[in-house]
Amino acid sequence: MAGFTLVELMIAATVFVFLIGAVIGLQIFGLRMCQMAKTTMIASTSARQTMNHIRDQIRSGAIVKVGTYSNAQFSAIADGLPQIGNAVQICLNTNQPQYTVLYQNPAGTNICLVANHVETVLANSVTNNDCFQAEDFQGTVNTCFMFNPVIRIKMDFVQWKYPDARYANGAAYDYYCFQTCVNRRPTQ
Repeated sequence: MAGFTLVELMIAATVFVFLIGAVIGLQIFGLRMCQMAKTTMIASTSARQTMNHIRDQIRSGAIVKVGTYSNAQFSAIADGLPQIGNAVQICLNTNQPQYTVLYQNPAGTNICLVANHVETVLANSVTNNDCFQAEDFQGTVNTCFMFNPVIRIKMDFVQWKYPDARYANGAAYDYYCFQTCVNRRPTQ
């Protein structure tokens, strides 16, 4: 009778265990990669939705001004100074002035929308203070109010790299920067 020797069985079992271990290791590696891609996709999607909302607000405005917003008051940047600030004020209709303000709250690191005295948080964990600037068509920052400026929006985000993990001293943060330029639609 022909059969396998003990040494041949041990070698076959070792190869089998090694292959199973490699397959399990690859599965665990794939799950970790999927989790990292998932957090990046969530951050990108959230930032894109915020940018789209801000873009739509600016495009629908009749007059758009860059300035600062604090204590529930918008202050436009004075002429002669670079038109860079933490807020943008959008006048929706020149006949009946209704204002919407988008601003970055440095205390809470949020991008907020204020319309009809109601504040809505659009984004969290924004780390830069001056998110809005008015530019000309060439990308030069304006130093005076222009009726139809290009508004550059730049938001720097911070997010947990591994949302299920607990790390000290911010060791597991990812940083994202989203930027776009938008111009209001011309009125007829």
